Amino acid sequence: MVVAVAAFGVTRRAASDEEARVLQQRRIEVETLLGSVVGGIETSLRALGALVTLPEDAGLDAFEIAASPTVSGATTTVGALAPEDGGFRVLAGVGALGPEDVVPEDLAAIAARALRAEDFVGGHIETPNGRRLTFAVATGDRVVFQNLALDPTALIASGPDSPYRDVRVALYASPQPDPERLVLTTEADLPIDGDVLREPFMVGADEWSLSIAARDSLAGSASTAASWALLAGGAVAAALAAAVTFTLARRRSYAMAMVAARTVDLRAAQEAADRANQAKSEFLS
Repeated sequence: MVVAVAAFGVTRRAASDEEARVLQQRRIEVETLLGSVVGGIETSLRALGALVTLPEDAGLDAFEIAASPTVSGATTTVGALAPEDGGFRVLAGVGALGPEDVVPEDLAAIAARALRAEDFVGGHIETPNGRRLTFAVATGDRVVFQNLALDPTALIASGPDSPYRDVRVALYASPQPDPERLVLTTEADLPIDGDVLREPFMVGADEWSLSIAARDSLAGSASTAASWALLAGGAVAAALAAAVTFTLARRRSYAMAMVAARTVDLRAAQEAADRANQAKSEFLS
């Protein structure tokens, strides 16, 4: 049984290590998938940014022509901003924000962050039409941005054909999980519990947070079953050994009792024979 328990422990450790290895692999896959989506947005904004550096009229006209096809689906606005009087003004815009509109403070804050970092950044803003996820990139002294209407409560599909089919995922636009900064998730109940990997997810100059955990066993049921089978097998073997030991002990006790009884009988017979011989000798004499 001791051997079985030791084997059980070793097998369980191996299964746990395999589970952790596979979860890390799935994390990399999910990060790559999300990174490709965010990277596509960054590439598109940088290409648009190159247009706003052209001579103003031609560049801005080209910007609006190029940006128009991107304003569809979740994308509500694509625009270009320039610093002005401690804030920003709209140079060109397609969608919900145009050159005549005032730049909201939270959008201006993201644009200022992009200029300071001279990089790609992202975060949430509030608009009259609801919360938006905004990405922005600095191009010289100009900032190009894109607003997306993403409802974080609309769960990402996690069915058999989904890349998230065997993992639970939550992405936050903040260094630590923050319900107010949730970008997307596969789960209705947050935060994700259990054995959770929480990893930084870089969006240009910004650090976001990715939480990921297994939905079920990622290593498969075979390794888990094997460890329990070893323990069960050891328990059965121990039980059989105990039963055999008990049976042998009972047989030995029975044999010893038979020997003792036989010895008593032989001793009684011997004594009877001795008495008979004595009586015979006395009679003959």
